[in-house]
Amino acid sequence: MIIENRYRKADIPRLFAINEICFAGEQCPPEQIFTDMLMTSDVWIARVSFNPSVSICGFIIVKPDSIPYLWSLAVLPAHRDQKIGTDLLAAAEKHYASKDYAEISLHVHSENWKAQRFYLARGYRMFGIDYEWYTDGLGLRMVKRLNG
Repeated sequence: MIIENRYRKADIPRLFAINEICFAGEQCPPEQIFTDMLMTSDVWIARVSFNPSVSICGFIIVKPDSIPYLWSLAVLPAHRDQKIGTDLLAAAEKHYASKDYAEISLHVHSENWKAQRFYLARGYRMFGIDYEWYTDGLGLRMVKRLNG
């Protein structure tokens, strides 16, 4: 598996398709919003081979702000439980830690127990609740210290 901190314009339809598969329903933004987020964020992609046209199996999108915000982490179901999400997350955290950011944050749906366990196991802690983050439930804000 290969983790890259770049994507090509030709990758955007594949990235959006992965997003649709992983975040069906209201958690999946329209294609234009997704594309705009790609263009204004740092993106790492996971490839299962060197064939760029079919090999993307996951990605992470982080909005670089004063506190980097993990906007989306998605891995295709057929490639889960292979540490791809862990590797993508580690690549983003390493990048921001090297730039002396103190922490990174994200939101997770209050009913998404698997995602909560994933982030807790990787050092994230509950920071607060946003009652209107999701239209169908609470958004739990999680934060991880990167330096110190």
